[in-house]
Amino acid sequence: MCLPKNPQTLFNINSYEYEGTISDDERINAAFDALKKDVQLTEGEKDVVKNVSNLLNSVYEMQAINDLRRKTESMPELFTSANVFEHVCLLLQIYRFRPKARKFVFNLFETLLFGNDIHTKVYYNL
Repeated sequence: MCLPKNPQTLFNINSYEYEGTISDDERINAAFDALKKDVQLTEGEKDVVKNVSNLLNSVYEMQAINDLRRKTESMPELFTSANVFEHVCLLLQIYRFRPKARKFVFNLFETLLFGNDIHTKVYYNL
């Protein structure tokens, strides 16, 4: 067994200062509000964005994957919408998706053709 020279360090808890959560960040909230105002979504498109955001939560992840797969079969036009992709890109930019989930999301939008549909405004700068 390997122990430190000073066993007191095993039971020492360093103090830290709480900095808040990502949902408390005013810049992030302003970015989402601006995007929602500038790029309106239909109910089906909002459902796609909600399911993509549920990929962050391990409890809802499998249900979100199944819902997104069903949507690709029943309404593939949702995944060729530049408006939906902009909302999803903001989620991908701000939150830390697992690599598999990130790849899954980009594969959903593989049929999206970029044209003049993408808005030029940058909603959030890191």
